[in-house]
Amino acid sequence: MLSGGKCSEYRYMSYKRQIGPLQAVAQICNLLYRRFVIGQPSSISRRVAGCKPAIQQIENLRYAGNHGCGMQNAECQTQEARDVACGPHPAFRTPHFAPAERPTPDRASWVRERKKNARSGVVRSSAFTMIEIAISLAVIGFALVAIIGILPTGMNVQKENREETIVGQDAQVFMDAIRSGSKGMDELTNYVVAITNWQRAYDAKGKPLGARASVFGYTYTNAFNTFLLTNGFRIIGLLGTPKYVPGPTNQATVLVCSNYLVAYVRSLSGPANEKFPQTNDTVRELAFNYRLASDVVPYVWYHPSWTNYTDPLLGTNEMISRSNYWMVAKNIQANLYDVRLTFRWPLLVNGNVGNSRQAFRALTGGHLQIVGDASDFTNPTNLFFFESRNYTRVP
Repeated sequence: MLSGGKCSEYRYMSYKRQIGPLQAVAQICNLLYRRFVIGQPSSISRRVAGCKPAIQQIENLRYAGNHGCGMQNAECQTQEARDVACGPHPAFRTPHFAPAERPTPDRASWVRERKKNARSGVVRSSAFTMIEIAISLAVIGFALVAIIGILPTGMNVQKENREETIVGQDAQVFMDAIRSGSKGMDELTNYVVAITNWQRAYDAKGKPLGARASVFGYTYTNAFNTFLLTNGFRIIGLLGTPKYVPGPTNQATVLVCSNYLVAYVRSLSGPANEKFPQTNDTVRELAFNYRLASDVVPYVWYHPSWTNYTDPLLGTNEMISRSNYWMVAKNIQANLYDVRLTFRWPLLVNGNVGNSRQAFRALTGGHLQIVGDASDFTNPTNLFFFESRNYTRVP
């Protein structure tokens, strides 16, 4: 017979020998059983469900192994005596986070339920509620309103970028033609619709003479003094007209005349269906048009006091220095010009222009040749061309 302490020691040694493999098998089966949720039975879940009797048998074997001392100690024959002598046995329990009992639905009953629902037209499936659908439509509506609100802005930006690109390309063509004194380019007659020059006379005090400026117009079919725009020679020559020219010699009161020259142009760049030989007036009117203002002025980069050699307070050396600088300034003015092309668009039906504006400037060196009446710079039929290889020495 074994005492209580020996019974406990015997139980511990028997537990070490037997509980290792048995407990491992029990734990594996328990984890497999907890792995699958309640629902439609599958082949794996049915196999796990079949393991429950085996799990119970393993538990019984473990219980018998842990309490083998009961067969050798009469004091351990009853449950109470075993609990006192050997301590309570470690029962096989399901963890607290797993359900104690998991129903195993019958496959046949589950199939019968599905067929019954199919015959009655009842289909159990999850779907959105009306409230969820209404909220989704509201969110989509707000997004569409935002997109529709931004769309016109994006289209306007795209249109402005396209127009600026066209203007930049056309500006390069006109600038190169004016600076090089081009006397060809007859294809410009397909794009330059009209040229208008507002000419105003001023006296020695800078006061304008006359009530209004004189207006001279030039088109392909009608022009002042029948000076029609029939070739690129006349178009470039008119665009090269200086902004300020000396007054006519037969009018002593006129010291200088100003020219404000504007060309109405149909874009050189752009879609091909708008270009020559397109003769449809509707298509040509819908094409991109702009107004081009040409300003050709002598380049002035010095202060007037640097050339004022007539000041009586100056010394001899200073007077000579300013006099020499005056000669340099006169030659620079005669051979160096500032060319500025100002584009305004779009052209409206009433003849006005929109708010878009872009200007291009460049320096041009060389002699400005006049073709026409050299004795009268104010003659509306005079043409001006730059000669970049020739320079004039001012006496």
